[in-house]
Amino acid sequence: MLTSPLRRLSSLIFLAFAYFALAACGGSSGSNGGGNPPDRPDPPDTNPTSFTFAAAEGVEPGAKAVSETITIEGIDANVSLAVTVDGGQYRLNEGQFQSGASNAGLGDELTLQGTAPETPEETQTVTVTVGEHTATFDVVAAGDTGAPEAAFVFPPPITATEGDTVIVRGTAEDEWSEVDRVTLTVNHEGGTNDYEVDTEDDFATWQKQVTLGPGENTITLQAEDALGNKVSEEERQSVTVVQQAFAEAFPDDEVAIEKPQSLIFDEERDRILVTDFSANRIVSVDLATGSRSVFLQLDDEEREVGVGRPSGLVLDAPRNRLLVNGDTVEGGSVLGVDLDTKEVTLINSRETPNEDQPAFSTPRGMAVDPSDPEQVFVLASGTNNLARLNLATGLRTLVSSNDIPESGPGFDYPSQLAVGSGGARALVGQASPDGIMSVDLDTGDREVFLTEGEPEGTPELMVRAIVNSDLEELVLVQNIINQELWAVDKDSRSITLISGGEHPHGHNPLGWFIDMELAPNEEFVAGITSRSNRIDALYAIDPVTGERLVISKPTGDIE
Repeated sequence: MLTSPLRRLSSLIFLAFAYFALAACGGSSGSNGGGNPPDRPDPPDTNPTSFTFAAAEGVEPGAKAVSETITIEGIDANVSLAVTVDGGQYRLNEGQFQSGASNAGLGDELTLQGTAPETPEETQTVTVTVGEHTATFDVVAAGDTGAPEAAFVFPPPITATEGDTVIVRGTAEDEWSEVDRVTLTVNHEGGTNDYEVDTEDDFATWQKQVTLGPGENTITLQAEDALGNKVSEEERQSVTVVQQAFAEAFPDDEVAIEKPQSLIFDEERDRILVTDFSANRIVSVDLATGSRSVFLQLDDEEREVGVGRPSGLVLDAPRNRLLVNGDTVEGGSVLGVDLDTKEVTLINSRETPNEDQPAFSTPRGMAVDPSDPEQVFVLASGTNNLARLNLATGLRTLVSSNDIPESGPGFDYPSQLAVGSGGARALVGQASPDGIMSVDLDTGDREVFLTEGEPEGTPELMVRAIVNSDLEELVLVQNIINQELWAVDKDSRSITLISGGEHPHGHNPLGWFIDMELAPNEEFVAGITSRSNRIDALYAIDPVTGERLVISKPTGDIE
């Protein structure tokens, strides 16, 4: 038997052997290989696999661009990572693009969106952070390779003049660079001339007088920006001005207008429609060629509804039809003419839709009510009154008449009607007193707007053509005594000469306008002379420069 000391030594040796044996076997059930306390799991993987986004280059300035889509990988399935963005938006999976923070997990798809800077070649950087990983998406605005946009304002596509010069007016602009140069090239049988255009507002508006040669002159417009970008040959605009004697027909003598009364622009079909009072028809003038053709013969015996002596015209655009007033067997009437099929329907007369309407004979001017497209105003010179015509019901209601007591100076054969964009008042041209009457469209009250001596200093005048220019708050008036086109301030009623006589030159005398209208974009005034001049010429007049040209005319001189 071992002594006590030997037994203690043996026990120590055994314990040491057991310890090292357990250590060699990886520990016991009371410990783990990582040295963590019992039952504690490994920490989750929260670091996603690195990802990047390719830059979007050549993006139109101001336009949005979307990155490629990446999938979040490399993290544990139960991990949720914060997502934030700066400089743009992001989208997770099929959700909406957003800029606020949210969370993403394993397998989620991430897409970025950014907006290109407004300045060409600059970069907008979108920065996204997912957990601890950050990536960027660059949106690079395209460089300026586009040419300026340049356009003619005046003249129309094809016109004629007896003058050897013409004043051309237009615009030019470039969205990204400054317009550096605008030139005009005049080609004619005698050769080619180039003109540099001057400007005081960086070519936003410009005008230039160019010299014409006999016959056809093609005027072509070119613009160049500060980077040298030019309008391509295919996109360059051009107009044609034919230099010929005023007495010559333009473009030919076909379909003369025997006695015009009214004209209207049909913008969609690029034409002007004119009533031919004597021939009972409506004539179409093609603005691209100046050619005249019969649009509709109104007294066709095969048509149930006819009209004699057509006078006023107005477009009922919502119903794609032309409204024509004139005389029928029922007296004064308003007809509707489908602009495509040319089918004619009776809208209104003194007996249609009933007899309980204002007196109506010898209708003349018409105008759409700008405050209500369902109504037009109709002026009757034979009964000296102004009425509203409801296009849905066909009924007329009285607006102003000499029969209304204390309503102001009386109408006396009123013939021309213009209504401002606000629809508060109408201007009526009449024969006695010669001038213009103002009519309050709510009350029907009348007052003199312009006549000899009123306002003080107004010269003698006879007005048969007036039109509102709401762009400049002016009324355009053609005084047939001196054959001038005036601009009349709507408030002060002061008169400014626009064109006529020797202003801006003595070419293409205006004659007596029976009607005139502003082009839909107010680029020019179209006016037509009456048969009193032995010729019915259709003119284009620039309200800014006063340049006047012929759109269409038969052979003959103004007397």
